[in-house]
Amino acid sequence: MIGATRTRWWCSLALWPLMVLLGSGCQGDDDQDSTAPEIKFTYPNEFTILNALETIRVLARDNDGINNVVFVAQGDTLLITATAPYSLIINTSAYPDCTTADSYLELMATAEDLAGNTSSTSRKFYTFNRPFPPVPVKLNPPAKIGKHSAELSWEQSVDYNFSHYVLYRDTVNTVSAASDSLVSIGDPDSTDFNDPGAGVSPFGLLEDSDYYYRVWVYDIYGKGTGSDSAALVHTLLPQPSKLLALPPVTKYTVELQWPASVEDVLYYRLHRGQFDTTALADTNFVPPLDSIAAIMPTPGLIDYLDSGLTADTTYFYYLYVIDSAGYTHLFERNDMIAVQTENIPAAALRDPSLSVTKYSAVISWEVIAEQEDESWTILYRAEAGTVDTNDVELDNALNINSAATSYSDSLLQQGRLYSYRLLHRDSRDNRAWSNTVTINTPSLADVWTGALGVSTQGKYELQLGWDPYIYSAEDDFAGYILTRDGQTILTSAAAATNSYTDQGLGKNTVYNYQLTVADTSGANVIVTLAAATRDIYPAELISLETTEAWQFLMGWLPSDETSGEFAGYQVLRTTDMDETFTDLDSNNVADCVTTGNCTEVADLNQRLPAGADTTLVYTDDDPNLLRLTAYNYCVLTYDQAGGYAPSNIKGDTLLTVPDAVALSIPDSGLTKTTLQLVWNQVSWGSTEADAQAFSSYEVWRNGTWDEVPGADGSTYLLLATVPDITTTIYTDASSGLEGAVAWYYTIIVKDTFGQLSYSNEVEGGTLP
Repeated sequence: MIGATRTRWWCSLALWPLMVLLGSGCQGDDDQDSTAPEIKFTYPNEFTILNALETIRVLARDNDGINNVVFVAQGDTLLITATAPYSLIINTSAYPDCTTADSYLELMATAEDLAGNTSSTSRKFYTFNRPFPPVPVKLNPPAKIGKHSAELSWEQSVDYNFSHYVLYRDTVNTVSAASDSLVSIGDPDSTDFNDPGAGVSPFGLLEDSDYYYRVWVYDIYGKGTGSDSAALVHTLLPQPSKLLALPPVTKYTVELQWPASVEDVLYYRLHRGQFDTTALADTNFVPPLDSIAAIMPTPGLIDYLDSGLTADTTYFYYLYVIDSAGYTHLFERNDMIAVQTENIPAAALRDPSLSVTKYSAVISWEVIAEQEDESWTILYRAEAGTVDTNDVELDNALNINSAATSYSDSLLQQGRLYSYRLLHRDSRDNRAWSNTVTINTPSLADVWTGALGVSTQGKYELQLGWDPYIYSAEDDFAGYILTRDGQTILTSAAAATNSYTDQGLGKNTVYNYQLTVADTSGANVIVTLAAATRDIYPAELISLETTEAWQFLMGWLPSDETSGEFAGYQVLRTTDMDETFTDLDSNNVADCVTTGNCTEVADLNQRLPAGADTTLVYTDDDPNLLRLTAYNYCVLTYDQAGGYAPSNIKGDTLLTVPDAVALSIPDSGLTKTTLQLVWNQVSWGSTEADAQAFSSYEVWRNGTWDEVPGADGSTYLLLATVPDITTTIYTDASSGLEGAVAWYYTIIVKDTFGQLSYSNEVEGGTLP
């Protein structure tokens, strides 16, 4: 704060009392801060005489931090600051001179900490400003600048010995007391003045001109000080009016409109020009615009009709406002408007795709509105994407406000790309092109897709079908030619023909067909098909089980061959594992019937069982079947022509999966370090072959419940393999069992064919 509120007073002979509260009157908690901050003056560091603007600085500190510092002089608060270093710039000229031992200016500083504790300090200062000029005041940025006037304002002087202000003006920035004196103001509170430019011109200040101002402060002793810098005022020019183009813009006229200007308008001057719009990219480009009219001011909206223009042309317009002093505003490119005159209207060609045939197309368009002139249209066709007047001219007819029209182009060729465009012209040779429409006349391949296929697949014949040639737009069908493996089997000139039954074929055989379709233009389309006769429908083995009498019971779903074609089933058995599972012709069935390594089990002529969709069954009770031998079965289905088809293959032995044992952990078998497992002996046959089929018991242990031994990710541990069928006790004495930890055990029974069964899973732990 530069100075306090202006107050006249005399230096006191005693200290102006100011009571400062040093702390709170209430005690808080034991840990509440109650220590007042420290504060002292640090600059100037001794009693001194002050004048003009002086800097006073104090040091304030506290263990928790300073909230703010307050500077007070003679009861007036000069500054409250929370930013260190804590400094005050004081305008000492606001106070009377105090230079005797008993007259002084007392300045007090109070610091407050974050807890609200305060402490103060004061110092006496002596002021002596009479020999010095007043402290200058600063001019504010100029406000309310007009074309011929400007309003100036400045800071208020607080000089104790203030006399008056003087405002000076010049046209250069070196404003001095020798410049034009505008006003002398004796009231320190009057700090503004509106300069009307008296004497500069009949209107006041000149427009679009620079004027500089400085203000001097004088005291009662005749000393004066000018403001540090001059304030610049640049007077205004007239403000432009917003120019608009009103619809409708025609081929030859543009109606312009703008609101009446708020300026003291002498007249408006309208400019117009033409130039390449790409030049506007250059910011230094000055558009060439010529004056076309001077319009006198009127209230409200002002209109001007610009006529005699050229169609389909871009014009640029700019409006100048000339005021009573003869000034106009500076040209601004953003206030320039561009107006495009209308062209002769263009036709809108419709989508002709629905009318396109192999040899013709109908091109149509809507009514073309033309109100200012007579006009006509010309339709052009090209065999390229671009259409102009160098291409084929199809139609040249006068169309004045006529109804929607069209043109049928019937001299086309199939499978070609054509583009059309309509030119609209008027009597002044204004032209407008329509949109371009492109058609693709279909070819024979487009109108007939062929789709040769098999409608019925037999074992010894194939019924072929295709889409007939039906194209109503033109009657141009020539004929079909169908071949099999290069041999012609059908020729037909009837477009409706769409099937052929090829007989005398071999079963399960692939044949290559080719169908050629031709039209009268000489075009043809060829489609090919690889088709196979079917094989005999095989039976499907769905089960193979052993009986208690050590026989094989098999079941299969019957063949789908009809009763007229079915001849019988042949059941085959083999022990040749390699032969059985080697699929020589990749059809997932055994081929042992080809090599003769199979035994014929039965010949059956029953095609279907007694109940519909049930299973045919047969029992192989050959007394020579061996229990330790793996057998595979296949059922052949024969038809009346002597062909056959094998079923899938199923295999098994007369031995079934071993019985599972029941596992337990008796209490008597537990110690602190061991755990005994007990299970029953597996049930097995008594013959020598049966005994040879037993493989082993496997003892597994795990720390986790409900896992499968040997599975991926399983944590089961194989403890022992017991090959003796009569051994049914195992003691786990592995290290780490003690401590009554829960363990889980399972017994697996295996036979020599790799078949296995799992016992129950039991939980047990050693004694504590």
